[in-house]
Amino acid sequence: MRSTVTTAAHCILSVNGLVFGRAVSLAWNIVTPNQPIQTVDLVQPAELAPGPTIITGRIGVVRTLKDGGADGAGLSVPPLDAARGRYVALEVRDRRTDTTIFRADRCRIGEQAWTVSPKGFLLGTFSFHGITGWGELIPSAAG
Repeated sequence: MRSTVTTAAHCILSVNGLVFGRAVSLAWNIVTPNQPIQTVDLVQPAELAPGPTIITGRIGVVRTLKDGGADGAGLSVPPLDAARGRYVALEVRDRRTDTTIFRADRCRIGEQAWTVSPKGFLLGTFSFHGITGWGELIPSAAG
């Protein structure tokens, strides 16, 4: 079987099941820190215990006229309504193989940063934190 390399041109980002066409980049981290368990008589840890899994990431976007940024896309709420914020689901799929590359079901957008340069585009970055997320090996619903 021939290996297939995943390229950015074949990746599709969906937000809450809808294709998010303005995305130009996506980066994510899935980290499960380990906590050393110390005992009285040993200098080195007796074992490493897994801590909570933390999912963070950034979405780069091109802003279009009157699109409302992250608020307009339903990714976040305006700053004065932060207490009413809701979770969003993010998914990156390879459109050639229809394989999910990354999925996070319970995310919140924590930061929006915008940049405009002379003769350039208005570009933004949304930072997110997620509670549940997976790489390509997504657990099945049955198991």
